[in-house]
Amino acid sequence: VTPTIFIANIAFAEQVIDTQLTRVTVTSFESLSFNAEKNAPAMVKSLNISKIPAKISATLKRKHALVGEKFKQGDLLAELDCREQEFNVTVQEANYNQLENQQSFLRREVERGNKLYLRQNFGEADLDRRKTDLINTSAQLNAQSALLSSAKLDASRCYIYAPYNGIVSKTIASVGEMLNKGDPVFEMVENQHGEVSAQIALSDVKSLQHAVKYYFQSEGVSYPLTMRTLVDTIATNALSIEARFTFSSANAIIGSSGRLFWVSPKLTLPAHLLQKRNNEYGVFVVKTNIEGTSQALFIPVKDSQEGRPINIQHAPNWQNKSIIIDGRHGLINNQRISIQQTNPGNKKQVLGAK
Repeated sequence: VTPTIFIANIAFAEQVIDTQLTRVTVTSFESLSFNAEKNAPAMVKSLNISKIPAKISATLKRKHALVGEKFKQGDLLAELDCREQEFNVTVQEANYNQLENQQSFLRREVERGNKLYLRQNFGEADLDRRKTDLINTSAQLNAQSALLSSAKLDASRCYIYAPYNGIVSKTIASVGEMLNKGDPVFEMVENQHGEVSAQIALSDVKSLQHAVKYYFQSEGVSYPLTMRTLVDTIATNALSIEARFTFSSANAIIGSSGRLFWVSPKLTLPAHLLQKRNNEYGVFVVKTNIEGTSQALFIPVKDSQEGRPINIQHAPNWQNKSIIIDGRHGLINNQRISIQQTNPGNKKQVLGAK
């Protein structure tokens, strides 16, 4: 009878001790960890927003473009009254032809003078005079050729063409209005090439630079991006830096607003697991002793902040660890625990490298 009573007393003592242990549930680090996703407000900006000018002084004769219409590069936008420029082309062509005829005549005169000079029937001074006249006329012809080209260039500028594929966002001049050289006629926005501009808080710059994925989300549609540059100036009023991104495939509409998202390559744990002990923030994990008993081990995590995902600095050191979920709030470091159950958790998709 005595051995039976002794065994019963041991079993009762073990049961009492077990009831004094804090019961916890745990989940594996691999099931809880995920790549943190951050975001910032962003907008699609055009690479070119131009005021299309009149390149000559003339009256606006006809407009072929209205606000909101799309045009391809080289399409006709407007015509100017260019009768004056056309008259100038006619005059310059006539002057050019006159000098060209004069050059041909003087060239023949020099050839005849050379023949007469060889026969000693023509003086050397007269021959030099003819050669000088030919040289001067040739120089005048070159100058006139430049004037003719300039006149033709002005005449070609009577027609205003789209400099790139885009949309007319504003008409500035009206038909019949006298325009000076350089006066704007239209405002045009390039719609083929756009960039996403986002203001990034200084605290998020490092995570942005090392991100493994960027995308712009607007009106429920996501557009993959590639970071082009981080502008090296700080907006003093906002303590932020502008970042520019190009579209990897399809482009969003110029002027559309949304949010820039980026995925950090570092693994994180959910923010609710963060605990504070002895003025340090960290996470409780299970430590199994040689005897098979379990303790709660507090692992400090540097640079952690309440309410934000917990950044894991050395992910390999956390592999195969069991994270304490339920029962973590009252724990102290090295406190004995009883694992009530293991929660498999829902493994989130890992987008970056561990």
